[in-house]
Amino acid sequence: MWALGVTPALSARRDVQLTRAEGKYLYMALTVPRAPANRHYRTERLVVVAEAHDQGWSSYPEDRGTCRNSWTWGEVQVVRVGEGGAAVPVREGDPGRAYTNLHADVKWQVHRVELGPDAPVCVDLDAVLGEEEEVGEAGAGAGEGQGGQGQQGRGQGHQYAVQLLQCAAFPGWQHYMQCASITLELRPK
Repeated sequence: MWALGVTPALSARRDVQLTRAEGKYLYMALTVPRAPANRHYRTERLVVVAEAHDQGWSSYPEDRGTCRNSWTWGEVQVVRVGEGGAAVPVREGDPGRAYTNLHADVKWQVHRVELGPDAPVCVDLDAVLGEEEEVGEAGAGAGEGQGGQGQQGRGQGHQYAVQLLQCAAFPGWQHYMQCASITLELRPK
């Protein structure tokens, strides 16, 4: 199908207005199915689109309309989701900003972020796509129900997802988001 110009893709969209302040909150996630065929693909591109803005005021008029001193932003990360629903990032540390809202601007902004195969989040996705489930081997189920300790998250009891986080720093900064989408485009290895 790739030779015909058809790009396999997974996509999710959320249309809910949420306002968040001081912290990092999950706005939406795209679940990456665990399927044997996945190991035949790699990430071509990850596209994140978010419509957002900040609270529209600040004490720094010289920064209005720029990203300087803007304390509302979005982050994208790959997480392992366990049986109990707890999500653990597959990469340690701060994922960095995928986008930043304009400083003190109440108008809705459409942020479109395209990440290629060398972006850290896409490298993480490729590792997930290439992972095979461990089933049918002696001792393979020993860690099941115990959080997968010592197996680096491998096994049947978890899934992976790409998360879009809605972030704001400091009590007065508010991050408004009204819709977003995540699209994972794949290509054969």
